[in-house]
Amino acid sequence: MKRTLKMVLVFLVLAAFLFGTGQLFAGGTQEKKEGASKKAEIEAGKEAQAKGTYATYESFLALARENKPFPGAPGKGKKVAFANFSVSFPFCASVEKNIKEVAALAGFAPADVIILDNQMDATIGLQNADIVMAKKPNGFIEFQVDAKVNAIVGKKFAMAKIPVIAVDIEVPGSPFVGVDNYGAAYQTGQWIIEQIEKKWGGADKVDLIFLGMNDQAGTAVMLRSIGTKDALVDKYGKGIEAKIEMQHVGGSAENAQPVVAAILAKHPDAKIAVISCVNDETMRGAISAVQAAGNLTRANTLYVAQGCDTSGIEMLRKKEIDGDLAYFPEHYGWYCISGIVAMMQGQPVPAYMFIENVMVTPDNVAKWYP
Repeated sequence: MKRTLKMVLVFLVLAAFLFGTGQLFAGGTQEKKEGASKKAEIEAGKEAQAKGTYATYESFLALARENKPFPGAPGKGKKVAFANFSVSFPFCASVEKNIKEVAALAGFAPADVIILDNQMDATIGLQNADIVMAKKPNGFIEFQVDAKVNAIVGKKFAMAKIPVIAVDIEVPGSPFVGVDNYGAAYQTGQWIIEQIEKKWGGADKVDLIFLGMNDQAGTAVMLRSIGTKDALVDKYGKGIEAKIEMQHVGGSAENAQPVVAAILAKHPDAKIAVISCVNDETMRGAISAVQAAGNLTRANTLYVAQGCDTSGIEMLRKKEIDGDLAYFPEHYGWYCISGIVAMMQGQPVPAYMFIENVMVTPDNVAKWYP
């Protein structure tokens, strides 16, 4: 009887292992398929752009860049809604400000620009989507943390035939405004490599590389960390992975600080480190954790963020961080309003409207933000 029980237990463990492995490889394959599909869609969009397919959108975008009114005030008498990620974040406050500015250029009355705050909360995000739906806008710009909620939002608004533009986190079936997450991360990784070579003469001297992630926002935002890791592996080989710690830090300083503190406690002998986070909020938490731990000096720690909102600019000016890949949140409204107005007119827009990216440092911050 005991022997039979042991055999059953062995079988169950083996089956679980094989199933889990299969799921792992299936997931990897699916990610690759999704990535290939997205790349094909982006390339198709570039071809269409070259052919002038998005002429209406591009004409509005050119006017928004120059802070000029849209001819014929296409927003007059119409309503547009924007649900923000969390207006308490400087990045999101800049996005909202620019959306209001460009909405005015498009002819929307201030009372017809509906603004809600998702407060970085999936439940509130879903409630806000219902509020927006009840107000029957002509278009909706969604900036919301949870990818699962975005799937629900996408379905609801598609059924109501209200065009949606997704900001930074994708909404299935809707055009996307934000950064090329993988490309931005890879660009960040290349800059980190340059600094490693310049400061320490190579990765051999580096003890720890921390890459913060945000899994709640879905696969797209996860790529902001994966691309950085890939750049490092492409340069230094698979061996560099032994020095890399990738952990989920959420989207706030409060979430990031204990995570980074735990990583530093795990590596008490680390003297030279790279700390990279996907936004400025989590970078603040990471810096607090490093300062509290006390085992890393400022000179031997490379801090690299992404986003470059007003808090990131402040950290650069104070030389608290070494680099911040600018997402230019103050330009998001150019793309969002130009896109949603074109969609209101039944005109096509690119599936991906990417924001340009530049690595801002203490040496060049005055050039980009005088």
